[in-house]
Amino acid sequence: MSSNLDPDTAKLLEKLEEQNRIIENSQKKQDMTSTNKSTASSNLPQTSKKALGKVRADNGLFWSEEYIEGDPIDLWGRVIADWDDCLKKRPKYIKKLVRYNIPQPLRCLLWQLLSGADKQRYLIEGYADLLKETSPHEKTIKRDIDRTYPDHPKFNCPNSPLQESMFNIMKAYSLYDKEVGYCQGNAFIAGLLLLEMPEEEAFAVFVQIMRKYNMREMCKPNMAELAVCMYQLECLIEELLPDLHVHFQAQGFRASVYASSWFLTLFASTVPLNLATRIMDFVLSEGLEFIFRLSMAVLSICSRDLVKQDIEGMLTHFHKELAKHDEITVQVLFDVAFTMKITSKRLKKLEKDYHTRRAKETGDVEMMKKFRRDNCVLLQKVEALENENAAFAEKIIQGTVNYATTAEELEILNMELSDTKKREAVAQSELSAAYNQIEELKSKLEQYTRLDDITVDGKTPEEIDMITRLKKQLSISQQDQAETAILLRKMKKHVDDLIVNDPNSTLKLELRSANARETMFKEELALLREKEADQEKKIDALEKTVDAYKRELQDANEKIKNYEDEINNLKSGRNDVANATKDTITS
Repeated sequence: MSSNLDPDTAKLLEKLEEQNRIIENSQKKQDMTSTNKSTASSNLPQTSKKALGKVRADNGLFWSEEYIEGDPIDLWGRVIADWDDCLKKRPKYIKKLVRYNIPQPLRCLLWQLLSGADKQRYLIEGYADLLKETSPHEKTIKRDIDRTYPDHPKFNCPNSPLQESMFNIMKAYSLYDKEVGYCQGNAFIAGLLLLEMPEEEAFAVFVQIMRKYNMREMCKPNMAELAVCMYQLECLIEELLPDLHVHFQAQGFRASVYASSWFLTLFASTVPLNLATRIMDFVLSEGLEFIFRLSMAVLSICSRDLVKQDIEGMLTHFHKELAKHDEITVQVLFDVAFTMKITSKRLKKLEKDYHTRRAKETGDVEMMKKFRRDNCVLLQKVEALENENAAFAEKIIQGTVNYATTAEELEILNMELSDTKKREAVAQSELSAAYNQIEELKSKLEQYTRLDDITVDGKTPEEIDMITRLKKQLSISQQDQAETAILLRKMKKHVDDLIVNDPNSTLKLELRSANARETMFKEELALLREKEADQEKKIDALEKTVDAYKRELQDANEKIKNYEDEINNLKSGRNDVANATKDTITS
């Protein structure tokens, strides 16, 4: 049997067998009498039960609270021969037998039996078909294969048979369970299985490990189950190793930093292969609960050194301590692991606490997200209202400025209108005075219109010439008067238009075109002033003409009077001559 084992395993088995012989001899001497009586009085069922191995109490042994007598191969051979019945009726005995020892020649078969892979023949039969397919993870798997067991002679050669088998198992599983695909670190478990069994059986056991021991949930892309395990481990540290927990909290040293690989690879990536193999024995027998026990044992043994170091020192310490375990330290490590007060009930309670806490945190996160979304919406509304308020305030300010400007322009227009009305009143008074003066002139000129009735009969040439010039001047004066009347009617119409167009009724129009109206109004006022100046000039010219007419009329009247006097003198002289003639004739 020893010829098929490697030297380290053979040496370990020899030491264990030597310890078992010492224990057996000691116990046999103490219990010889009771054992013989028990053997002699046992019936057939009891003999069959005894054939599985004798269990006795001894709290000093690391592998169990009880120990087992007999050759491990012989004991396991009897268990394997009646595996289903033993697994159903005496599961605790199998668990204690695993703690006692699993012989190397039987490990391949026992791993399949413990994992249940022996009943999953379809996995072995369908393995070849999976390898014919192409996996989307092949490139990643090939990259990680070279980094798996780099110091092991069977794995460190590129394209070695075990590397090819490891690649095939990882590829086949990524196709078999597409929800999980490939998880980095699984290759360490596959490599450990390949060292004990053929490729097809290793694939079947790997599938059972992933499925039966909750590794599948741990290796999903979101690694939700791994987070649960890290929470459970931290709670156990707080409960069982409070001083170390305080130090980890002070350093910010989370379990996910150092323990993730312990759970994802079942310690295969951090401990020597012989220790990793024994750990696999316990995992297949005890479940994932053993990884918690072993993790707590490692932390308990190293706690005195860990509390003195920082994060980098603690990581280095873990790497060194886990890599240097020998048979004695392994025995102590397992002894501490199995004395840890960790139960499946406690782990389930911590898992429930995690999900409750996670649900509360998720609810709080969702509520915070909702509050943030609502806050963003409210901030947008506030910003929109502030912008609207600013725009409204700007409009109010602009409206106030426009109102002040409009009021100022209106006041200026009212002042200009008032000034224009005053000027209009002055112009009307001046026009009225001019009308009155014109009427007076007309009345006076009417006296001279009768010049047309003056006949030239009996007039002297000077008189006739004067009368003709007077008629021409009168005609010119009448034309000027007609033109002045037309101009006055236009001015009156313009003044009437100014009076009719009330600025208050057309304020909006004048406000929109204030500058244009002001310019037009000034031009109209200038034109009116020019026309008034021209009219005044014409009136002055007319007055001068009338004065000239008056002077000429006076001269004419004086001449007429002189003429009349001369005529009267002539008449008196004629009468004198007639009288003298009459007297002469009479005499």
